[in-house]
Amino acid sequence: MPPESPESLPPIALRRLGPLDARACRDHLLRLEPEQRRLRFSGTIGDAAIDRHVAEAFAPRALLLGRHVLIGAVQGSLSDARVIGLAELRLEPGRREAEAAFSVERSLRQRGVGARLFARALVCARNRGVSRVHVRCLAHNVAMHALARRLGVALRFVDDEIEGVLDLDPPTPLTLVAERMGDLAGWMGTWTPQTRPAWLSAP
Repeated sequence: MPPESPESLPPIALRRLGPLDARACRDHLLRLEPEQRRLRFSGTIGDAAIDRHVAEAFAPRALLLGRHVLIGAVQGSLSDARVIGLAELRLEPGRREAEAAFSVERSLRQRGVGARLFARALVCARNRGVSRVHVRCLAHNVAMHALARRLGVALRFVDDEIEGVLDLDPPTPLTLVAERMGDLAGWMGTWTPQTRPAWLSAP
C-alpha cells in the first residue's frame, strides 16, 4: 500500500523528545506487538529491558552531550502527549558515526511516518557532524529494508541481520535552519488552544 499523503494522516507532530517525554516513549515501545518489538531491537527483550533502554536514552548526560537524539511522532497536547513513532540516533563518542533505529505503531505503518522520522534523523545527524549512519535490522524486516533502500542506504547481510550504511554530507546553513524550524513546528503542533501562546493566535 503506498504511503498516504500528510493531509490524510491524523494530526502528528514530529519533534525532539526530552526528559518529560520519557514515560510516553516507554509506553510507545511497550505497546509494540511482540514481533515488532523483536524487529526493533533485533531480538526478543522483556519489559524490564525496555525500561533500562529508555532510562539510558533519556539519561541527562546522554541528552546534554548529544550522544542520544530521540525524535518522536507525537499525537495529543503537551499534557497528554502520545508517542506513536520513534527515531533514535546513538552517536559514537569520538567518532563521526551514529547508529539509527526506528519504530512505528501498527495503526500508522505504511503511511509515510517512518520515512518522515528517518529523514528528520538524517538531518539531525548531519547537524552533529555525523558523516556515516548505520542501520541494523533482522534479515526478514521487510518494511525496514524498503525504507532504507528508498532513502539510498546501502544494505549488506551480516549473519542473520542486515546492516545498512549511509554516508552523509556535512551540515549546511539550510540543514541547521531545517532542524530548528522542524522542532518549532513540532512543538507548535502539540499545543492546544488553551496552551497556545497568544502571539500564535493573533491575526
